[in-house]
Amino acid sequence: ASEHVHHYIAARKSERDKLLHPTKGVMRPIPISKIPSGQRLLPSSMRFVLKLNENNDIIKGKARWVAGGHRMRPGVDYDESHADCPHWTSVRLFFANAAKLGRTVRTGDIESAYTQGPPQRTIYLRAPSGQKEFDPSTNEEIVYECFGNLYGKKDAGNVWGKHLSDWLTKDQGYTQSTSEPCLY
Repeated sequence: ASEHVHHYIAARKSERDKLLHPTKGVMRPIPISKIPSGQRLLPSSMRFVLKLNENNDIIKGKARWVAGGHRMRPGVDYDESHADCPHWTSVRLFFANAAKLGRTVRTGDIESAYTQGPPQRTIYLRAPSGQKEFDPSTNEEIVYECFGNLYGKKDAGNVWGKHLSDWLTKDQGYTQSTSEPCLY
């Protein structure tokens, strides 16, 4: 593990830079005293994984800042927490139909998909374990105002699913199946 520390440090920096970006980010650091009255401070963590190539050589480290959604309260911190998932029968039928028609099926990955959905409610997070920061002038703990979506938030999957569905139907002209919500 210690021989991979440089991968973890680079991954953590990349994740922080992305989420705290001044114009595209979904969070900003604030002093703990700036949390509005009645708001709770939720825990967060940083999850790490090493990405490998087909020869099991390390390509890079990947970090994900995760909100402590297990502490979120329904109706206060979020409204809906479900996310549509395709039925396996639909997936098998899709691939069988593509094979029968001689079509090529391609997949894709949307970088940090859950953070791409429109913001819902603002939550406040402590820094991940072992990464606590303090304001040098006041020695006050720095916490994070999360005004967008983040992995670990109870409603992140639901918000992302609705955002993707709106884009597919309104912007791309697809029609959503009435019997299979993940089929367009």
